[in-house]
Amino acid sequence: EIMPSLVGSEMCIRDRAMRVLRVAFRQTGKELFWDGSSDSLLDLALENDVLMESGCRAGSCGACTVKVKSGKTMCYVESPAPCDADCCLACVSIPVSDVVLDA
Repeated sequence: EIMPSLVGSEMCIRDRAMRVLRVAFRQTGKELFWDGSSDSLLDLALENDVLMESGCRAGSCGACTVKVKSGKTMCYVESPAPCDADCCLACVSIPVSDVVLDA
């Protein structure tokens, strides 16, 4: 079950069971694990030397848009940047299942 909780001034979504999720980056071949300690998919990538485009880091510019090849993500802010259903804004998104990103 997903439950919202506040961490500092940002909204963070945590899995109540603290289930670890697999995040695979298809282009780099890197596979990481999401445990909720990173603020976003972009942060997880950058913390683990996976280079991804980014700009505003607030979901406004769309520079961090990445295609989700499989799995589900959730954007935790209302974003003005357009994003197709099969993409996510990595700077303001977290996984809600195991995911494969085209990055």
